[in-house]
Amino acid sequence: MARASRPWCWSGYLCGMRPSVHGGAFCCKLEGLPKGDYVVIQYSTSFANLPSAIETVVPMLDKKDGKWRVSGYFIKKTPQ
Repeated sequence: MARASRPWCWSGYLCGMRPSVHGGAFCCKLEGLPKGDYVVIQYSTSFANLPSAIETVVPMLDKKDGKWRVSGYFIKKTPQ
């Protein structure tokens, strides 16, 4: 089984790549999305026109081939 297909590896994998990861949460149901295996990953980031923000990436496990694919990506301004 490939490392990326094991959901418990996501947080460790991303933390190694991005030290600003807040953590990840596994869930089976997200509002507005079909039931499935999801990981919600949030981390701090900044952009030229947005100096403080939270990026959220939501991979979902594809039941057909067992691979994780990004099903959502969001950027939200960090509350001051």
